[in-house]
Amino acid sequence: MLGTLLDQRYKVTAVLGAGGFGQTYIAEDTRRPGNPQCVVKHLKPASSDTQFIDVARRLFRTEAEMLEKLGRHDQIPQLLAYFEDQKEFYLVQEFIQGRPLSDEMPVGQPLPETQVLGIVQEILNVLHFVHYHQVIHRDIKPDNLIRRQSDRHLVLIDFGAVKEIRTQIVDVRRSVGYTVGIGTQGYMPGEQLSGRPRLNSDIYAVGMIGIKALTGVEPIQLPFDEQTAEIQWRSLAPQVSPGFAQILEQMVRSQFNTRYQSVADVLQDLQTLSQPVISPIPPTEAVIPTTPSSSPTNLPATEVVSPKPDISQPSHNSWWIAAGIVGVCSLGGAYALGLMPNFSDLNGQTSDPTVSPSAPVEPSTAPSPDSSVTPSPITEVIPLPANCRVTVNDPNPPLNVRSSPKVAPDNIVATVDNGTPLSVLGTQGRWLQIQSPDGWVSQNLTQQVCRLAEKRVRFSPGAIGTQLAQTLNQHDQQPFLLRAQAQQTMTLRLISGIVEVQVFDPQGRLIAQVNRQTDVDRAELPVNGDYTITVANQQSSAERFSLEVEVHTPTQVPPRDTTSRIQFAPGATGTQLNNTIRAGQRQRYLLNAGAQQLMRVNLAQGEIQVHIFSPSGQRLGQLNPQTANWQGQLPQSGDYRLDVTAAQTSPYRIVINIE
Repeated sequence: MLGTLLDQRYKVTAVLGAGGFGQTYIAEDTRRPGNPQCVVKHLKPASSDTQFIDVARRLFRTEAEMLEKLGRHDQIPQLLAYFEDQKEFYLVQEFIQGRPLSDEMPVGQPLPETQVLGIVQEILNVLHFVHYHQVIHRDIKPDNLIRRQSDRHLVLIDFGAVKEIRTQIVDVRRSVGYTVGIGTQGYMPGEQLSGRPRLNSDIYAVGMIGIKALTGVEPIQLPFDEQTAEIQWRSLAPQVSPGFAQILEQMVRSQFNTRYQSVADVLQDLQTLSQPVISPIPPTEAVIPTTPSSSPTNLPATEVVSPKPDISQPSHNSWWIAAGIVGVCSLGGAYALGLMPNFSDLNGQTSDPTVSPSAPVEPSTAPSPDSSVTPSPITEVIPLPANCRVTVNDPNPPLNVRSSPKVAPDNIVATVDNGTPLSVLGTQGRWLQIQSPDGWVSQNLTQQVCRLAEKRVRFSPGAIGTQLAQTLNQHDQQPFLLRAQAQQTMTLRLISGIVEVQVFDPQGRLIAQVNRQTDVDRAELPVNGDYTITVANQQSSAERFSLEVEVHTPTQVPPRDTTSRIQFAPGATGTQLNNTIRAGQRQRYLLNAGAQQLMRVNLAQGEIQVHIFSPSGQRLGQLNPQTANWQGQLPQSGDYRLDVTAAQTSPYRIVINIE
């Protein structure tokens, strides 16, 4: 492949990596002055079947469009070109010269808190832009952050289009309705391991980078509480301040619903570490206009996208690393990375653009140079109805939060995404004073969301389901209460209506959701009690919906014992067992190994018992939530047996390594 001229333009000069379905190359752009270097990703579909190629082509184009949008940010590699040649696909991306962040975080050498705080904030500012485009990176780690040589900024790489295309093609052919669990061990939260990543799965990864930098310990080696599954790291970083430690702990909560829900929330809390706390105005006092300082402290906002610098020819004798999907060749120890795009209702604009006359805009109280200044009247605080809240509804998100009630280029203190709830302290003209974040926003760029009275759902005698139908006004939320029992299965089917449906268990945890894109979902119910089904109309007009709800009670059939053989991927020395076991069931695993090899077994998750036996039947060890690790030198060659049992239904994860 070396010396090949791709698309009659890109001359391959080096191979960065190769996998079963793609390669990554360094190439020279022969049509630009100086022949600057670039990175070329190559996808070779695994089948020449026409339908397979059509799916690959569609997904390839979709991924390229997303990379084009993301590449507008100065700290994300720019997409330079994409093309197809003989039913094989190519992406050309910007070459980034620099060193990986992992070089700055050697094992056993904790970094100062001020340095770690700067690293975390810079990553989050880039991630805010990524999440605004509804993309989950899924493999944020030190090796995928490059300290650019030219300006020392961190660049987020490895958006994995080639790998994600491959994953999605496999899912289409197998009619799989879920995402493959991909990422890097130690930086992935539980929901991502099980193939259901969320936007705040990336927040978990950034938090783990901060903890790794503060402790000098690799995330996979950090201890965790066996009862709560929370990472126990504070004792390893005694130098960290309580405020920063609390933020990091909320970033890496094991349960996604107790973790930070948005990057903006994290940035807001980080900002308070370096700013004095301002007490909100009591609701019985008048709102006094604030005067912006001459040099306000602004929260870094990803709405400001720096223009891309020209990609110059890098020096051949300096260190470098290429941006993009280098990880395509390393699917053994670390998982592949992918995107999770959602293209619904995205306009790709940032705040303060030139808007059409019909679009809502921020009111301006700034006087013209020749006019007399007439201050806006001060109004008393007007409380909202008890069942309503104000949320952001900006046609050109994110919405600017300003230090004073006027539009000025130097008074933006934060940005908030559409749908974010805001606490209002008072009004001044058409401006609202808010807290968390503190500042002012335009009233006509927000909306009220009103929660209707709860309705109790009851099935007819002998029925296992019912159909809920109702017309919701603009921005209404209708909650339904449904009493159910643990181990029953709830199924939701959205028959009609453009609405968002979410199901919460009695503890308030989100367990299922359906909408226009995903109209069917089901969940096994964890506890007895009232489950809340919330239907929200986020349209600008009334919307009628029809929702089918079914609850199935499992037949009491004795669980079937199973036997499976463990096989490692080619070249790998370990693997993970991710499964769920029912009460009274036995799941047996067979692993062929040789005498004198060293086996390590770790119970990473699950209320289970694991018994390890040699080929001759001798019991070598036992694992449970209290004793979660075992290792030993194997006495003989043959099939070793791992028997898994549980007193109650439990998901589990077992990590096995053999040397």
